[in-house]
Amino acid sequence: MIAVQSVLSRSLFGAILVFASLMVWAAAPASAQIRVTVGSITAANDQTAPGNARALQETLRTSLALEIEKARKDGKCDITSIDTSEAFVQGRETEKKLQKQGYAKKDGLLQSKMSVSDAINGVIGFDGDGGYDYMIDVSNVVTKKSVARVEGSARGGRTLEAADKIAQEIVEKLCQKKAYRFQANNHDLKIDQTVCDVSKPFTVNAKAPMAGVRFSLTPSGETGGSFSLAGPAAGVTWSGGGTYTQSLSDSGGTLTLSGTWRIKSPVGVFSNNGTIPGKLIPFSSTECSGTAD
Repeated sequence: MIAVQSVLSRSLFGAILVFASLMVWAAAPASAQIRVTVGSITAANDQTAPGNARALQETLRTSLALEIEKARKDGKCDITSIDTSEAFVQGRETEKKLQKQGYAKKDGLLQSKMSVSDAINGVIGFDGDGGYDYMIDVSNVVTKKSVARVEGSARGGRTLEAADKIAQEIVEKLCQKKAYRFQANNHDLKIDQTVCDVSKPFTVNAKAPMAGVRFSLTPSGETGGSFSLAGPAAGVTWSGGGTYTQSLSDSGGTLTLSGTWRIKSPVGVFSNNGTIPGKLIPFSSTECSGTAD
């Protein structure tokens, strides 16, 4: 693995940056879904046949598609594969030029179909025994962080066997990255925000017309905790706090805020008690993921 590791920062992450630059023109990734694509797998040294790298790259596309289909059928997570071959990318760039010149309609090809959340790139190196070692990295296009990494060997050049193993490990790791969408709607108060980890303190911001008010939640256990709120909205200053309860299951859950909120206005300070019901919607996403181990 020494030869592979020696070129990881130069080849692998360089490929990630190149691929990410190709995706600048794509629509923002759908946060509720993991949308992966195989970028490029390169040879680490002169002893490694470039054909092996290309074979692993193309075989991985098929293995990944099969593993993703299995995960979707099992209800494991919301994940899909996006094929962005060089020809497909060039075709999309050509379409963009035609649109700018007025020769093609701007709604001709939905950009959402090109939306990618995670790019898979890698590097392989000759192992001296007729096969090769590989290191595959998955990087979130939004955060630019590595969210999964797979290492191993293709003994005797068994590319199909290696691709199947890589695909299985990648899907398993990506589908472990789960988050919740917290949604609440009570009169003028509307909240719709991602919560990466409900077991740790987190904050959510209200949407218009209450934009400016922030809720800070501190869990004291699996069933809830305390919260505070503060911020300006609708021309007045808000403050307050209380407790919240939550209930979670595999299919989602609820989070209900109960407390007192006060407003400070030019004509005085007013307060009221209330309850804000909300729901937690689980979804698959790697936007919350840190660097892969």
